[in-house]
Amino acid sequence: GGIYSLRFILVDDKEKIQKLAEACQQDFVGAVSYLVVACSNCSKTLNSYGERGKRYCKQQAGAGVQNFWLKLEEKGLSSCWIGAFADEQIKSILKIPEDVDVEAVFPIGYEMGKKIRRPKIGKTEVYNLGCCGDYKILKV
Repeated sequence: GGIYSLRFILVDDKEKIQKLAEACQQDFVGAVSYLVVACSNCSKTLNSYGERGKRYCKQQAGAGVQNFWLKLEEKGLSSCWIGAFADEQIKSILKIPEDVDVEAVFPIGYEMGKKIRRPKIGKTEVYNLGCCGDYKILKV
């Protein structure tokens, strides 16, 4: 424990943002003022935990990005997760070392119009009681 592998790169250079938008194949990304790239250097985690360390790095990245988003929301800002991107292209644009993994890319901005509300997944599709496949739910 106690190994923090996650780093955030805040990009504010319009030219770099445009190149990153191309690497993500997301045109709207090119219009933002700020873009964040979440990266993990898992070398210390892998040294301590072997192959299982990869899992810990992914868990840390997910939690870190979500915490970042919670702070954005608190400040009245918005974002979205971009998980499909050309890793090597992003690494080249931002001079990210080969042994560092790009975990996520997300723009920072203000919402444009109303959020699209998708139907929520029912509790019985997410929560299991005691074992996988047991869909009995306690009333909370």
